[in-house]
Amino acid sequence: MGECLPQSPPYRSHSMSTPSPARNRNLDLIRLIAAILVMFSHSYPLAGRAIEEPFLWTFGHTGGDIALCTFFVISGYLISASYIRSRSALDYAWKRCLRIFPALFFAVLFSIVLGAFLTPLDLRDYIAHEQTRAYLGNIALSIQYNLPLVFAENLFPHAVNGSLWTLPVEVFMYAMVLVMGLAGILSATFSALAAGLCILVVFALRNFDLGGPYIVLGAAELSVALRLAACFFIGATLYFHKDRIRYHGGIALIFLAIIFLAKFTPPSL
Repeated sequence: MGECLPQSPPYRSHSMSTPSPARNRNLDLIRLIAAILVMFSHSYPLAGRAIEEPFLWTFGHTGGDIALCTFFVISGYLISASYIRSRSALDYAWKRCLRIFPALFFAVLFSIVLGAFLTPLDLRDYIAHEQTRAYLGNIALSIQYNLPLVFAENLFPHAVNGSLWTLPVEVFMYAMVLVMGLAGILSATFSALAAGLCILVVFALRNFDLGGPYIVLGAAELSVALRLAACFFIGATLYFHKDRIRYHGGIALIFLAIIFLAKFTPPSL
């Protein structure tokens, strides 16, 4: 399972490496739980009670952080599977574009339309405002949060759809899978090495005076983007080892205990 994919042909048939329906349902359930966890976790800072967030004082990370890492692990697993099952690189790229851009286009336009009812500006000034035009750039992954005078009285003023910042990181990871696949190195071994390298760089950025923060991939800091990339590559590694993964409640509890105990170690990641 750890070997590189064969150079010719670089794609496997649709009948191979297909997750079972039960496993797909399990992943959907995990994503649903993670989405609920994001809403639960974000409700605390939005209410001005960020330090009371239960996951923060239990595990040392907010529930939103845990959920986001979960999303990227699942994404690494499923996107690697998508590349393996695709008929060609173009087929893979087309499916990734359909996964992101139609929904993004709708979400951006919906936010702008909704903002027209929430801003105190008249419609003509709102549409002509530079922030409205800049917000359209989200469709091209140029991340902008503000719409003119929308949510101006909120605790986090003007911010509209703050979750958009993860999309450039996600799309970049789609591209990395494509590059690794075309190079013939999309495998358990190289995915694990990539995850380890990301973790080492994050450790260096967090523990040594290297300047920064460095903003990359839209609105994401370099250390945050690399942490999410590590999660993605961990998911890819799990995909290539999926037939060896044991599903056991006891193992899950052990890892949960490790996460809890890690709270008491010096922060580095």
